[in-house]
Amino acid sequence: MDSLALVTANIGGIDDIKPFPQRSGIQTFYFTDQKTIALSDPAKLGTWGKIILPDYPLKELGPRLCSRYFKQQTHRLDEVRGFRWLAWADSCLRFKDVSFFSNAIAKLRELPERSRLLLVPHYKRATVREEYEFLCSEIRKGNQYAIARYSIEDMTRQVNSYEAAGLSLDAKLWCGTIWVMERSERMAALCNEWWHHTVKFGTMDQLSLGVLLKEQEIKPVALGVHLMRNKFFEWMGHPKLM
Repeated sequence: MDSLALVTANIGGIDDIKPFPQRSGIQTFYFTDQKTIALSDPAKLGTWGKIILPDYPLKELGPRLCSRYFKQQTHRLDEVRGFRWLAWADSCLRFKDVSFFSNAIAKLRELPERSRLLLVPHYKRATVREEYEFLCSEIRKGNQYAIARYSIEDMTRQVNSYEAAGLSLDAKLWCGTIWVMERSERMAALCNEWWHHTVKFGTMDQLSLGVLLKEQEIKPVALGVHLMRNKFFEWMGHPKLM
């Protein structure tokens, strides 16, 4: 397998640390803080290759936005500079079988540069517009999780901005929970713009991801699994909302 760096971030103890399968041949990088380490099982922590306590980005960003930095600016991290292939996994995932990473790289390597990105399609909604309308509906209904997680986001200004700029809200909806991409100028440009939108509008980054992929004519490869239920990983949810 070409060199692959798998990055995750857990700032502020939002998620419990999950064990990573051993003998995987994947270089893993876990960005976290002292608070999270203090709450963690040392045996699980030890299954990750490198545990990194960064002194960046600014603490003023807050735990969730800090984690988004490592997710959307992976190509800028000194720790993974020598890797051709980059992967991200939210810290809420518990891996069971990581063989799909090598299969994904073998497939992506044969595709045009604009398609060397692997994503998981959203398991319920098809477009960015549907996701926005669903979340707004849940907030109006009084869904406490939706209120706690999404009411602080600037989603309405975000979608209005997209429409005013002529960007399509009917772009395909992808899950940003896990991805694999080749390090390239094209993908770096995508990630830089993704981070810009996250800082501007909020951490609900699925909305901007779909819109930007369509605008930049990047055609991802779908990992054809259900995000919540599949043989490779399990979505464990977030025990804390911050």
